[in-house]
Amino acid sequence: MAALHVGNNERRREFLVLGNPIDQVSAAEGIAQSGQLAASPEAMSILSKSCTLKGSFSSSNPTVIACRNKRYFEPNPDFQVLKKKPKPWSDRIRHLSRNAIGALRHEMSLYVHPAARAIASSSAQNSRSIIADAEIRSVYTIFVKPIIDARIHGTKSGDDHLFALLNDIMGITCKVLEQFRGHLRQFVVDDKGVVLIATFGQRGATFPNLVAEKGLPCTIAIHDALKINLDIGSQIGATFGKAYVGIVGGARRHEFAILGPSVNLAARLMSSTENPGILVDDAIKSMANKRFDFLSHPPVRAKGYSSLVPIFEPQSEIERQWNKLSCFVGRETELKRLVGLAKTILSREKGKDNAAQANREKIERDKANSLLCLIQAHSSLGKSSLAMQAMDHIRRLGSHYKKEVTITKNVCKDGEQSVPFCVFRQIILRFLDERISRNEDDSAISGVTMFDLDDENYSLMEEPTYYYDDVYFHHIRELCKELNCSEGFAEMIGEKMLDLRINSKSSSAAAKLKPDEVVDFVTNVILKCTSQSDFVLFALDDVQWMDSLSWKVVEMLLRRGKDLMILCLSRPLSINTTTIDPILLRELQEDKCKGNKHCRFTNIELTPFTKNDVRALFAASIGCDGQQIDNELCDYIYEQTGGMPYFAQEMIRGVIQDDMIRWQDDGIVRWRSGLDSSPVSGIYERTLRM
Repeated sequence: MAALHVGNNERRREFLVLGNPIDQVSAAEGIAQSGQLAASPEAMSILSKSCTLKGSFSSSNPTVIACRNKRYFEPNPDFQVLKKKPKPWSDRIRHLSRNAIGALRHEMSLYVHPAARAIASSSAQNSRSIIADAEIRSVYTIFVKPIIDARIHGTKSGDDHLFALLNDIMGITCKVLEQFRGHLRQFVVDDKGVVLIATFGQRGATFPNLVAEKGLPCTIAIHDALKINLDIGSQIGATFGKAYVGIVGGARRHEFAILGPSVNLAARLMSSTENPGILVDDAIKSMANKRFDFLSHPPVRAKGYSSLVPIFEPQSEIERQWNKLSCFVGRETELKRLVGLAKTILSREKGKDNAAQANREKIERDKANSLLCLIQAHSSLGKSSLAMQAMDHIRRLGSHYKKEVTITKNVCKDGEQSVPFCVFRQIILRFLDERISRNEDDSAISGVTMFDLDDENYSLMEEPTYYYDDVYFHHIRELCKELNCSEGFAEMIGEKMLDLRINSKSSSAAAKLKPDEVVDFVTNVILKCTSQSDFVLFALDDVQWMDSLSWKVVEMLLRRGKDLMILCLSRPLSINTTTIDPILLRELQEDKCKGNKHCRFTNIELTPFTKNDVRALFAASIGCDGQQIDNELCDYIYEQTGGMPYFAQEMIRGVIQDDMIRWQDDGIVRWRSGLDSSPVSGIYERTLRM
C-alpha cells in the first residue's frame, strides 16, 4: 500500500491511499449484501492466525464471514484486543506556538471542502449545530475519471512517477475549478480507478446562469486541460439536480457530503463504457445556451429515476464545426510545414546572457515575429482536420520546449461579411470570460453577490444575462483605462461592438466610433490579453466570410504581434469574392515563404487524396496495415468519392457499419462473399446525400 498527500498549500489538498488492499476491499464489498461482512482471501489468511474458521472458504475469492447475529469464526482463547487509547490532540500540539497552530489549522483546512469550512466557521461564531446548515440545493456535479494505471509496482522510479502524476492531475483540475470558481469535493482512488468529484451550486459556488456560464464550460475545460497538459484522456459525467448538501456523521467524526439521484447519475455516466469523453444529463442540455450543441446517446436506467434518463455528449459551437481528431492520414508535407512554422518561434531560447546569442535571437524575432498561414481548399478536402492535427502537434511542441501556448479557435459564418468585427467580438468575449474567472471580486459588481440570490431567484430572473453584461462592461472599462481610452469609448465599445446592455451611461459617450480607432483598440486588447503566453495561435475557419474590419485586425496583429501565428482556413479566395484587402491577398497567394522560413506569409492549397491515402484511411478505420486492404475495395472507394477525404471517410464508415467486408483466410480485407451491388449502391447514395 501507499499513502500520499497531493495538492498544495494554497488551494486544496487530499490524502490518498492506494494499493492492492484497496482493490481487495472493493472486490469483497461487491459480494456482500445488506448486513453482511465479506473478507478477501488475503484478509482470511491473516484472520486464520488468531481465529478458528468455521466452514470452508475460498482461497481465491472473497468470502462472507459474518452477518447479523452470526459469524463464521471464533477468536482463539489467547486472542486479546488492544485497548490502547491514542494520545489526545491537545497533548500533541501543546508545545507549539500560536503561529504554528494557526499554520497547522490552515493546512488541515485544505483537506476540507470549502463549503464545509464556511459552515464550520459560521456555526462556531453563532454557537449552533452544524447539522442546522444542511439543506437541499440545486447542484451541478462533475465526476472525472482520468484514464491512467494507478497501480503501485514497488519500484521507486515507477511509483514516484505515478505519485507525481496524481499530484499533477490534482493541481490542473483545481486550477481549472478555481478559474470557474467551482469546488473540488473529493479525490479518491477506488475500484473505479482515479476519480475526482467537483461541484457547483453549494454555498460559495452559486451563480446566475450556473450551467451555461460555469458548470458546462468548466467540465469541458477540465477534459481539455488534462489532455493538453498531461496527455491524459478522461471520462467525465456531469449532472444537475436537487441534492442534499451538508454534514453527515456524528459529533466526533463527520464529513461534508452531497447526496442525491443526480449525483449517483453523474458517477454512472462517468463509468459508462459508452462514454466518449463527456456525458451529461437532460437537465444540463435544457439549461445550456446556444453556444453548445449536444449529440444524443441511448438513454440509461438509473437509481432514483422512475423512467429512462436521456444522456448527451456536449459540443461547443466551435467544436461542432472543427472536426475532431480521428483517423488522420495523409497531408504529411502540409502538416510538417505548419508545425515547422510554429517551431521557428517555440524553439527560441530566452534568458541567454551571451551577447552573440541575444543578437541572433533579435534577428530571428525581427524576421518572423508573427506569421500568417492560409489553407485554401474546397469543402470536404480536410482543411479543419489538418488544422486540428497541426494544433495538437503544436501543443505537444509547446510542452516539449516548456512554453506557454495559447490557442484560440473561431468560425466565420455565411452572411457575416457585413457584420463589423464579427470574428474578434467572440474572441474578446472569450478573453473577458478568462479575465472574469481570474478576478475574485466579480461577484460584488453591480451590487450583486453570490449569496444574495438562491436557486429560486435565479430561475425567476427575467434576463439573467444582464448581470453578466455588467460584469463584462466592468472589465471593458478597466481595459480602456489601462489602454488610455475614455469612459465614453468604453461604453460605445460595450454597446455597439460587444452588444452589451449598459444600464447607466456617462455624459461623455462618443456619438460615433471611428473604424480605425476600434481596429487599434481590438488589436491592443488581444495583444494585452495574450502577453503572458510564449506562443499564440489564432485558428480562423471559413475566412471567406470574414468581414473587412476583422481582416484589418489580422493585418495589425501581423505588424505588431510577437510570437504569434494566425491560421486561416478558406475556400479558394479571389479578389472579387472576398472582403480581404487585395494587396494582402496577393501576398498570401504568391506564397513567398517557399524556401524561406522567415517569411510572414504561407499559402497551402489542398488537393484530393491519392489512392494510397484512401487505403491508409481505410486501414486506420479498422486497425490494420494498408497492405491488407484489397485493391478492388480501395479502388471502389476512391472512384466513388473522387478522393475527397470527408466523403471517403463517411463511405468507409458506412461499409463497416453495414457489415459489408470480411477478413479472408489470407489476411486480406475484401467485400463480403455473395454481396450484390444494391447494398454498395445504397452506401454511395447515402454519401451523395451528405
